[in-house]
Amino acid sequence: MTTVLKTFLAAFMLLGIYFSGLKDQKKDFQVKSHAFLYKFDFKHHTNRPDLILTDYIIVNKKGDTTFTQFYNQMKRDSLSSLRRLSGQELFDYRVNEYPYSIKTVKNNSVFTAEVGDQYFQYEEQLQFKWNITDSIRKINSYTCQLATTTYAGRKWKAWFTKDLPFDLGPYKFKGLPGTIVEMNDYDNIFKYSLTAFKEKKEVRLEHFPSVTQQPIETTTRKDFNTHQQAYLALGFDERMAYLSRGSGGIVKLQSASDDNEVDLNNKSLNEMDDYQFIEIDHIE
Repeated sequence: MTTVLKTFLAAFMLLGIYFSGLKDQKKDFQVKSHAFLYKFDFKHHTNRPDLILTDYIIVNKKGDTTFTQFYNQMKRDSLSSLRRLSGQELFDYRVNEYPYSIKTVKNNSVFTAEVGDQYFQYEEQLQFKWNITDSIRKINSYTCQLATTTYAGRKWKAWFTKDLPFDLGPYKFKGLPGTIVEMNDYDNIFKYSLTAFKEKKEVRLEHFPSVTQQPIETTTRKDFNTHQQAYLALGFDERMAYLSRGSGGIVKLQSASDDNEVDLNNKSLNEMDDYQFIEIDHIE
């Protein structure tokens, strides 16, 4: 064997070892625990388009599992799982009018939310059809590429980066070859912006006992959205009457107070125009 051939084979073997190391490094990177913090800007009321509210959402990831929750909701649930919260703490860690949490394993998503005084949960198989474009822009230190999709009655555009090699995004969005850094709907009502990313020794991928110890009603995505919006359309007195209804089954839309002042069966969706919702495909 000539010296040149020996040198070539040695270099080839070293190159193979190098690329094998990169592959193992990427695999190791994927199974570690990471936390992503998204800033969530949204126009809550249709009659106040100038009013932009802000909240923060945490997406924890380990392997194929992600757990999404509002930041203040996570802090509140964490404390309430240890002790009873004071009135001031309940005020400090108040959450928006429709908080939610989402656990996703691969493409199977479990959505959990509280409406009034009851928790609901539904499963969904996530299959987004993304159109990846050639548009490139720099967001913070990330090189991002534009992709578009539709979901639940709205069109969305997302800027994702392969610099963070995770199939991950805010809310339910996933399925891109990289992490979503910025995302908004075409009407500019909702906007998500990645503000922090951190590798962690361990992340929470389950609900706190303050949630799991409560009765949870199983439903469907359509029925949950219809029900949630009907509840949020109630006036103050109607909500109080509803909350004192006893053990009425909310998701079956049979929840009326004893004096029949609240009847979600007859609540018109037209009365919900003051709220902006991410999902609107169930509204006829």
